[in-house]
Amino acid sequence: METVQCDSCHSDQTVFDRTATQSIALQPPYAVVSCRNCGLAFMNPRMTAEEYRNFYASKEYLNEYGYEDLLVTSRIREFNRALDQIEQRQRPPGRLLDVGTATGEFLVEAKKRGWTVSGTEISDSSVTIAKEKHQLDIFHGWLDQAPFSKHSFDIIHLSHVLEHVPSPQTMLKTIASFLKPTGLVVVEVPHEFDNWFVRLGRSLGRFQPSTHPSMHHVYFFTPRTLDDALRRAGFLAEVTTYSLNVPYRTLPPPLRMLGRLATEIIDRLNGGIYIQAFARPMTEQPE
Repeated sequence: METVQCDSCHSDQTVFDRTATQSIALQPPYAVVSCRNCGLAFMNPRMTAEEYRNFYASKEYLNEYGYEDLLVTSRIREFNRALDQIEQRQRPPGRLLDVGTATGEFLVEAKKRGWTVSGTEISDSSVTIAKEKHQLDIFHGWLDQAPFSKHSFDIIHLSHVLEHVPSPQTMLKTIASFLKPTGLVVVEVPHEFDNWFVRLGRSLGRFQPSTHPSMHHVYFFTPRTLDDALRRAGFLAEVTTYSLNVPYRTLPPPLRMLGRLATEIIDRLNGGIYIQAFARPMTEQPE
């Protein structure tokens, strides 16, 4: 276990977030805190960086958290949504890297569209599936260990990765070293405690916190703190939220259109369930 400073601004001034801590059933001494200076929320104290590396690499992590079910219900649609938005900003051909690619389905979809694809993944079983099932070029290990050439990728994509790593700043700066000066970084993270649907559930007494301690998320971003983290790493970002059909898919058919409209409005106001950022390197790096 270790105690850390804020990864974004390096302040050691934090405030305990009781609601967030209870929401993911953390037991003392583990807790979620918010930085008094920049607002970034993170687990503190937490496991060490080495313990996190072992946590993700040594277990059937994706199976435990239902990744196969997510592929069917939402992730393939989410992947194609991201690719549509990437291609509104930058068209193939080009080199695309998916960080934390799991079993490679995002790369499969990108390859169909004409991108030259590569990925990184730390899970042994996931790399095996990606290589044997999809014949993909996957580096087995952490991004900072990858043998990629400097400034060699046009697109670098991280879907639900940045909230897991011991230091988002370190990862973003490594990404900057692999990205072309004209390249695009796409980051997707959960809007875990501050989205409007969770707020509504709490206000109506319908929000159900986890009963099983969740140790796998280290950082808990909002649109503002993700934008701040990207800026501090040398990127200018366009940050929005999205929800897919998650909030209204269980509604009766007569109410789904109304639910969809409400969801679209909430997303535009940055209150959605997921956060997405499209970022490019600054021409002048921050001090």
